[in-house]
Amino acid sequence: HLLSDTCMPNPCRNGGTCTEERGHPGCLCLPGYGGDTCDVSEPLDLSRLLFLSLGLRKCQPGWDAFQGFCYKHFSARRSWEDAEMQCREHGGHLANILSPEEQSFLNSQYKEYQWIGLNDRTIEGDFQWSDGRPLLYENWHDGQPDSHFLYGENCVGLSWRKDGKWSDLPCGYHLPFTCKMGLISCSSPPQVANAQIFGKPKQRYEVNSVLRYWCPEGFVQHRWPLIRCQENGQWQRPQFREENVVPFALTHFFLHYYMCTYKDNLITKCFFKHTFKRCPSFSHLTWGLPCSSYS
Repeated sequence: HLLSDTCMPNPCRNGGTCTEERGHPGCLCLPGYGGDTCDVSEPLDLSRLLFLSLGLRKCQPGWDAFQGFCYKHFSARRSWEDAEMQCREHGGHLANILSPEEQSFLNSQYKEYQWIGLNDRTIEGDFQWSDGRPLLYENWHDGQPDSHFLYGENCVGLSWRKDGKWSDLPCGYHLPFTCKMGLISCSSPPQVANAQIFGKPKQRYEVNSVLRYWCPEGFVQHRWPLIRCQENGQWQRPQFREENVVPFALTHFFLHYYMCTYKDNLITKCFFKHTFKRCPSFSHLTWGLPCSSYS
């Protein structure tokens, strides 16, 4: 679980995280920085400046700011799952740690043995952050993770007395915890006529959150159904749309904007869960097949 020699020492500035691709180092920069080593301050675009000018550049009362993120510590002891749930109710997740600087901030600011968002509850040994960010920095205590207990150690705690080193622990332990959320976020996603969104809607979505639209029964999907929360706090414009169209009568061998000719294959949209099959002659169509029966 050690970083590659390519990233030692870390070439990234201003809290950037070193990554390795084909043996060459790269940097993932925090918002407001760019360049090969995150050493260039990037001007904010107009839409982001407008967003920040609304007074949302500051963390909510009771939250601490650090390098573009907001943190709130809770000394009340909770299981890992309950702590993560409480963080989500506040619009964030259990803190992830993306750089040595962030590790130092958490360890010095909140001096308790506490949960962080890292866990391998899905696949044993495959540790992931609860917010879905990639694991690009690690600070394990010697001999960790070890899955010592027979019933599993699938959640990770941070020990401030040991320089913030990490250890895997049973998720049922009750520990203090720190929540983290982005300084900029998106509000409720745009509505698409007749479409619905997977999952329970929220009032706040972190930057890079991705949502997926889906069609209810009887409607057909067109274009890409995903949208992402952008760094300016705005959702990408949905490209997705749905249709539920009654087939037009066949006139001069035209159906809507498709033409049916002898021995041609006719692939149409799904209208009321039916489609059309090959035209055996100029005189009629064979239809009434299920949606999946294209030919």
